[in-house]
Amino acid sequence: METKQHYQDIVDFKKNMMVRIENISKYANEHIRKSDEDLQLFINQIHSHLLTLVEELKQIPKKTRVKVGDDWKQIFTFSIPEWEEEVGKTRIRDYVEWILEQLESERFLNDSGS
Repeated sequence: METKQHYQDIVDFKKNMMVRIENISKYANEHIRKSDEDLQLFINQIHSHLLTLVEELKQIPKKTRVKVGDDWKQIFTFSIPEWEEEVGKTRIRDYVEWILEQLESERFLNDSGS
């Protein structure tokens, strides 16, 4: 701005700066939206995996029975808690955010500060 000698040059400079700021803001918002979308996809995958894991754990007692006399006895008994989908996803998100905070802490820095 110090090199501008006419008012119109300053006005043009301001317009260019506003356009650049607007473009940068759009880019930042798009990046944030995409990152949040990626995180949500990751959370959905973890949740889906946990549901599959629960179903497989429920099958273990049914498939690991032994016959004792005339009766079948289960070797394993699991108590698997139920959860609402949104509560589960919220807890996963909170845990992922906690992990990221831990990774960004000084605890995981090496000698060179990386």
